[in-house]
Amino acid sequence: MRAVFQALGTGHRRPAAAIVVVCLVGVIRLGGAPLALAEADSVRIGGRLDSYGIVAFDRGSPSQDPLARLDLSASQRLTPSLTWRLSLTGRWGGPPKGAGVGAFALDRSFQNFSPSLEFGESYLDYRGAQFDVRVGLQKFFWGQLDSIQPNDLLSPREYEDPFLTDAADAKIAVPALAATYYPSVPGAVERWLEEPSFTLVWQPISVPWRYPLLGERWYPPTGTATPFVDIPASDDFPTCPCRIAIEQETVNSSAPARTFDNGNVALRLGATVAEVDWSVMFFDGYDTSPAFDVPIRLSLGGPGASGGIDGVADTQVRPAYRRFQAVGTDFALAVDRFTVRGEANWRFRRPYPMDLSDVAARVLESPEKRQALARGEQIVEPAFAQRDSLAWGLGVDTIVEGAHAILEVYELIILNNDQPLLVQNVDTRLSSSVTRSFLRERLEAEVIGVWGIESGYELVRATVGYDVFEGLELRLGLLGVWGRERSLIGQYKRNSELFGGVRYHF
Repeated sequence: MRAVFQALGTGHRRPAAAIVVVCLVGVIRLGGAPLALAEADSVRIGGRLDSYGIVAFDRGSPSQDPLARLDLSASQRLTPSLTWRLSLTGRWGGPPKGAGVGAFALDRSFQNFSPSLEFGESYLDYRGAQFDVRVGLQKFFWGQLDSIQPNDLLSPREYEDPFLTDAADAKIAVPALAATYYPSVPGAVERWLEEPSFTLVWQPISVPWRYPLLGERWYPPTGTATPFVDIPASDDFPTCPCRIAIEQETVNSSAPARTFDNGNVALRLGATVAEVDWSVMFFDGYDTSPAFDVPIRLSLGGPGASGGIDGVADTQVRPAYRRFQAVGTDFALAVDRFTVRGEANWRFRRPYPMDLSDVAARVLESPEKRQALARGEQIVEPAFAQRDSLAWGLGVDTIVEGAHAILEVYELIILNNDQPLLVQNVDTRLSSSVTRSFLRERLEAEVIGVWGIESGYELVRATVGYDVFEGLELRLGLLGVWGRERSLIGQYKRNSELFGGVRYHF
């Protein structure tokens, strides 16, 4: 699919920009009548003020300040077909530590701001008879499942508070051109093929995911090196055995090259066939999930307590941005009182994370890497492995005695892997949620449960929300995490907490 990017400009700005202009003009002409400068609607302004704080059960876990978040949006319909939207998010407090005032940029994974400002979805949207086009900062929601969507690959996420942040809020708005074409079908075909659509999404630049910094509450324990490592005597280190202190820091790496032939592209074809909503998709771009490189430099010197020579290993955790491709499909259908949904995709060479301690062991097992460290050189080890994989999920939801119940199973199968990863080669996850309203829908209770069968972890989040009056909601909840430390979720088992907050919509 890289040829698609080359056709869009091969790194030259003028051809790519010209194609965008031509597409927009063509869409407007095909989608209906030319734009008429009719009287525009008034500007609509709305927003949300959200605040919450936590009480940690484990006093040894990292602390987290109360968070205040303000979302503001403005939109206006200029014509019956053309609308603009602008949104901003400001935050103060939360997980960041030692943060300064600033605005989030689109080129770094480690960013530490509080108070902070961020642009949300801000775009120009055209809705025609057969064409829709949206240009600007956008978030994308592909897939059918609730817990994990294998085909939802277009929007990078922030991971500062992964279990309490709403899924839509966790996504980062990215520059994109999204166009959807609704072809006409003959009457005979329309009987079994309804509402066909073809969607193209082009992100001219790749925006990195955002990650907590070392020492913050939601920085992963598996991304923290052990304080010391012992090096036995060998020809490479004749003055050992040594005890080496590990000094670790998180640093940014350069974002993927900002050229038009290095962005992301996705295609989706959807329709309703025999009352089944389905789609097939293709993705070629940078991974929206975290992966890291680990540069290491060893300094020996000074007598050690063991009689040898001790030293320091300067270790960095640096974002690694890797491309991969995926093809997938999803469906949804109603069966009696149930809705059944499913997704699956095949991923080509996607990176999967490792425990940092496995990286250190791999370095010490390699004679070439030991020799490079002994010479004072810096080596760079990937804390991930790129593997082909299959991801699929199936879910069902229904209403039982006034409660909305969802049950889903998700499985990841990693192929031809011989490296220890934070996910098992076959990793199955069961998730469920039950939501029920009381007191004439003023009180809502929700319980979410997740069980990682092979990885050995469990998560439960229970929340109660009460509408004091229209727009104002009080929330109280409990988050519990258990499981193996060497797993994506179980590693946070010290972060179980009580949380509460206020949310106001206006």
